[in-house]
Amino acid sequence: MSTTSPALSTSLVATQPLPATGTASDASPPVRTGHCQCGRTSYQVTGAPDDPHLCSCVHETRISGGPAVLWVGFPVDSLIWTGPGGEPK
Repeated sequence: MSTTSPALSTSLVATQPLPATGTASDASPPVRTGHCQCGRTSYQVTGAPDDPHLCSCVHETRISGGPAVLWVGFPVDSLIWTGPGGEPK
């Protein structure tokens, strides 16, 4: 008799990409915005994200205070700094 739940042994990795919500010709690329906590540094990126990361190493969890850190990259040419602080130095 196994003590492992069947749900725990199921892989959480998607084997197929998510379906597209439309064609490239009928929709504009998504625009995403964000900012630092005080709002002085803010940004806007356009298009699809690339190079997603999920890290749960000791370094990242110590810095974030959470169990993992997730982030994605975007092409630099899709980035616009929009806050009063401008581009970070």
